[in-house]
Amino acid sequence: MRIRTLLSLVGILCVAAVSAHAYRLAFSDPQGAVRNYKADMTMKGTANVLGITAPLSSTISMTMTEKVLTKNADGTSSISFAVKNGKMVASTTIPGDDDATTKTQPLAFSMTYDRTPLGKVTNLKMIATPGGGADLLGAGMSGQVQYPGQGVQFPDKDLNIGDSWDTTQQIEPMPGLKVNMTQTNTLTATRVVNGKTLLVITSTFTADAKNAHVNVPLPAGNGVGDNKATQALTLDMTISGTSTALFDPQAGELGDDNFTLNISMNMQIGDAEAGGVNSTMTMTATGKMLRTK
Repeated sequence: MRIRTLLSLVGILCVAAVSAHAYRLAFSDPQGAVRNYKADMTMKGTANVLGITAPLSSTISMTMTEKVLTKNADGTSSISFAVKNGKMVASTTIPGDDDATTKTQPLAFSMTYDRTPLGKVTNLKMIATPGGGADLLGAGMSGQVQYPGQGVQFPDKDLNIGDSWDTTQQIEPMPGLKVNMTQTNTLTATRVVNGKTLLVITSTFTADAKNAHVNVPLPAGNGVGDNKATQALTLDMTISGTSTALFDPQAGELGDDNFTLNISMNMQIGDAEAGGVNSTMTMTATGKMLRTK
C-alpha cells in the first residue's frame, strides 16, 4: 500500500512539474536562415459554372524554401518563401460525359513577407513565376499548404501546456484581395523528435475575403496572351480548417504541419455587365508539410 501511495505521489508530482513548465514562444529568424519543406495536398469538391455542376479533384505536391533575407533591430525579419518543383493534377467529369478530363500543370510561385518575433505577418505579396503554369489565384490557394501552421502568432507571455490564445490579422497577398484571418491556438503537448523536445500547437482558423476585385495574371499558353495578360475577378471566399504543427522553442522555428481545409468560393469572371461568367466552388482538402532540412 505504501509503495502504491508513493508511486501515485510521484505521478502527481511529475504531472505538476510538466504543467508548471512555462514556454515563451517566439520566432528566431536569424538573417540568412534557410528552411526547406516538402508538401502534399489532396482536394475534392464540386464546381458550378453556367448552371452546370461537376465534381472536382486535385492533388498538389511541391517543395518549398523559406529564407530570411534581412532582420531589423526590432526583431522583424523580411522573408522569402519559394515553391519549386510543384505539380498540380486536376480532374473533373462533365455531366453527360463518361470520361474524366485530367490536366497536369507545373506549379511555381513565391511569396515575400515581414514577420515579427511573435509571428505577426505584414507586407505579404505573392509573385507568379513565369512558366509556373498555375495562375496567381491558384498559387494563392495552394499557398494555404504553407500558411496554416506558418501563420501562427504567439502571445507576449509565458504559456503552459493546455493554454489557448486567439489571434487576428489581415493580409493582402495581391492587390484588392484583403483576407481577414482569425485563429484559435492551443499549446497541446510536447513531442521528442530526433532528440529534440518540440511543442505541439493545434489551431482552428478562418480566412475570408468579401467582394474582392482582383486582376489575376493568366498562365502561359492560355490563348489570350502571355503571362502579362490578366483576368478580372470579383471574389467571395471563405477558408476554414484545423492545423497541428510542431514548434522548436530552442531554434524558434516551425517544423512539420498537418492540416485540413474547407474552401468555399464564389467568383464573377469578367464584368457582369459585359456578360461575365459566375462560378462557385466548394472543396475539402487534407495535407501535410514536412520539414526536410
